[in-house]
Amino acid sequence: MNTLLTNASYDVNMWRCKVRKMKAVYHHLNMFDVDLQRNCFVGEYWVPTKFTDEVANTIQLSAVSRSVLLAA
Repeated sequence: MNTLLTNASYDVNMWRCKVRKMKAVYHHLNMFDVDLQRNCFVGEYWVPTKFTDEVANTIQLSAVSRSVLLAA
């Protein structure tokens, strides 16, 4: 039993970090509104100015790869 707890203690910080990241993602997804007529999520976000183009390109590539139409 002692070795089991010792081995588990090595992974506690890693799991704590993973859980915090997952909670942050779900927290922000819960802020989105669902548009049932267009069958999509609608939300606002902020991003540092220097990453605006990179984020826009990533969203566009993701939409193209999934055959999704994006609103402007």
